[in-house]
Amino acid sequence: MRCTFSLPKHGWLPVRLAIGADLVDFHASCVPNNPLAELADAIAAAATGRSAVVWWHLEPDAWYFVFSPLNDPILQLQIFFAPQSLRAKQTLHATIKDQKERLLLPLWRALSRLSSLHNDPKHWPLIDQQDLKRLRSLL
Repeated sequence: MRCTFSLPKHGWLPVRLAIGADLVDFHASCVPNNPLAELADAIAAAATGRSAVVWWHLEPDAWYFVFSPLNDPILQLQIFFAPQSLRAKQTLHATIKDQKERLLLPLWRALSRLSSLHNDPKHWPLIDQQDLKRLRSLL
């Protein structure tokens, strides 16, 4: 799995997630939530054996990343698409089962890379550096 975030512009963040030959490519909004902050929280939760969900709002549709612990150290990430952001109408796009570190490190690296490049809060809220340090220590 490989994850990349491009520089956000005007509240829109380009997201690309490669899962083998499959590609999830979208532009997420920072309204009404900040999915990067949710992703940092989800990584922390998943690293410590808890479930978590990240809502990537596309206005009006959405992607949901659902992290679920399996048998330690195996973690599951399910990726759902939801028209109109309705979880009741979501469809499963991909499921990844892997060791926690192999699944979470690419996401943490993408956050870290973006944090080193993005320094303009008028386009997107800045990533909390303490969160990144905390995540690194968990992974």
